[in-house]
Amino acid sequence: MARVHVAQMGARLHFTVPLCHQRNGDLAALYTDIFIQPDSLLGRVKNGAAARFMGTNVKRMLGRGVAGIPPDKVFSYPLFGIQAWAKRRKAVHPDDLSLLNTRLSSNFAKKIVNTGSIRDGDIVWSFTDFTLELHESLQSPTIRVMDQCLAARKTYRLIMAEEGEKWEDWAIGHALTGPDPLEEKQQLEWESSNLIVAPSDFVKQSLLDNGVPARKIVKVPYCVDTANYTPRRRYRTSGPLNVLFAGEVGLRKGAHYLLQAAKKLGSLPVNIRLIGGIALRDDKLALYQDHLDILGPVPRSEVALHHEWADIFVLPSLVEGSAQVIYEALSSGLPVVCTPNAGAPITHGVEGQVIEPRNIDALIDAIANYIRDPELLERHSLAAINLRPALDIQRYQHDISGLVKRAELIPPTFQER
Repeated sequence: MARVHVAQMGARLHFTVPLCHQRNGDLAALYTDIFIQPDSLLGRVKNGAAARFMGTNVKRMLGRGVAGIPPDKVFSYPLFGIQAWAKRRKAVHPDDLSLLNTRLSSNFAKKIVNTGSIRDGDIVWSFTDFTLELHESLQSPTIRVMDQCLAARKTYRLIMAEEGEKWEDWAIGHALTGPDPLEEKQQLEWESSNLIVAPSDFVKQSLLDNGVPARKIVKVPYCVDTANYTPRRRYRTSGPLNVLFAGEVGLRKGAHYLLQAAKKLGSLPVNIRLIGGIALRDDKLALYQDHLDILGPVPRSEVALHHEWADIFVLPSLVEGSAQVIYEALSSGLPVVCTPNAGAPITHGVEGQVIEPRNIDALIDAIANYIRDPELLERHSLAAINLRPALDIQRYQHDISGLVKRAELIPPTFQER
């Protein structure tokens, strides 16, 4: 039986990767910064009467955990995690944050190696930008799997630098300019990994474009636990079309294109709602406040209420890995309008519409199609509901089981510094 060690900073995919390995019987250990067992005292506090007095950040931190992973398999470092969170908040420029993450990754790697739990021939599963230091610190020959959870840094940088230049007076913070300090590091991560998991065709193509051998890349789309989402077939007989956007309201997610589309939709019967952290300037948002509602961050426990309100889901992203908010929307029966860069597991014209990035007219047409043709809304909604088995965590669990079997055929090696 394989032994898989999962190393992740943060709650990536709500700890789906280690949970699925545990269900498959091959999880040796999970290493992370903060992990709160849901049935622990702290885990119960989050859902108790005291929760109403907690800030959003505290609630999120107490929600860092998942049922089903035994405590004796979890190595967590909460003080390290809190200190890392505080340092990230002070990082002003995106490149400062990248360099900080490198230092954090080195410290995290040392903590993992010091546990002494990784043996010869074990599989080490890590995530991009937090991988190289771990690979270089390992003291046993291992098989190394890296999850490329976002497009290649060079691809990301090119797109976002261009967007930042074009919309420089829109975004909060600093635009990406000049060379990427971590581009070389990512190249070394690809070289040191035996297999690289790509969650979407967009990510896979970005890897190929940047010279990663196709033999190393394994496409495994992400998932959600569909049992947590109630599917409802959408249809309209009268009234406005309710459009939902969820994610950071910023350039990367294409929120500024949705703002302009909302204004141009004019007199058409449509309500547009955006939920998520704000990364666009207030003076720009104010220009569009009469055309849509921007609610800001909402607790995860309230997202289902917004799904219930919506008729369709829109995410005109420029760069993603595979946006999990789309999996959640589809699981609720919402047709999706997105770009190919969103990495969505949909087929154009079946569960929604795939449009060209940065194309406001195409976005307007896609939304208007559901107003003009109510039957289209119903067909796409039904197709989204029928897609639920392909979105579910059980499918993902099966896929990574196959990936582990493939990894076991690779001879364990040391990573040379």
